[in-house]
Amino acid sequence: MVLYIFTARREGYPISDAATLELVIGDLAGATISLAAIILLRLRARLGLAVSRLLVLETIADLFGANYYRRIEPPRADATGAWWFVYVFFGPMILVNLFLLIWQLVVRRHEPLGNPRQRDPNPAHLTTNA
Repeated sequence: MVLYIFTARREGYPISDAATLELVIGDLAGATISLAAIILLRLRARLGLAVSRLLVLETIADLFGANYYRRIEPPRADATGAWWFVYVFFGPMILVNLFLLIWQLVVRRHEPLGNPRQRDPNPAHLTTNA
């Protein structure tokens, strides 16, 4: 969705080339890292946890970078059109998802990554007494 920034610039949204580049590179890096984390976690690889932690760090760095450009550039007019939806909805959702990811990494840090079927093939709560 951040690639829409190029269209928003053509439609008159004032943002510098440096800020645009930082937004695009940061978000594409985050998307790439998150895809790698999802694939590794689906494969139940321990490396998926490390990549998930890397995603947390990259997202925090991206947020600090965006905040830096927001402070040094002159004030902008409000976002309009489709850019408003991206700016108002997807931006805050990144923060919400960041906290959810951190929460899951902390709460589930002691869970094994092995195949759940191998842990207990006949769990007690699923057996029926005939």
